[in-house]
Amino acid sequence: MLNAELQKYSLIGFRSAGMVEKIAQLEALAEDMKRRISELEDFGVVVKDLEYGLIDFPADRYGEKVLLCWRYGEPEVSFWHRESEGYNGRKLLKAQLIQP
Repeated sequence: MLNAELQKYSLIGFRSAGMVEKIAQLEALAEDMKRRISELEDFGVVVKDLEYGLIDFPADRYGEKVLLCWRYGEPEVSFWHRESEGYNGRKLLKAQLIQP
C-alpha cells in the first residue's frame, strides 16, 4: 500500500517531505524483511514465495531428501513434496514418516 502510494506520486513528479519520509520507511521495511528472511535461511528454511507466504523445510523420508511445505494461514506443517515437484506436487504429511 505504501509502495503504491509512492509510485502514484512519483509518476506525477510530486515529491514532498512526507514522501521522502515514506520512502525511508519503505526502505527500512525492505531491509528488515531481508534480515528476517536471512535468519530463516540460516535455519535451513527455504522462502519460496513471499506473496503467498510459502516456505519449505528440508527433511528425510525413507532416506529420500524431501521438503516439508507450509503456506501462510495453514495451522501446521501438513504437506511435503520432492524438490522437483514444487507446490503443485504437495502430498499430505504423515508425521511418523518424516524425520527432521
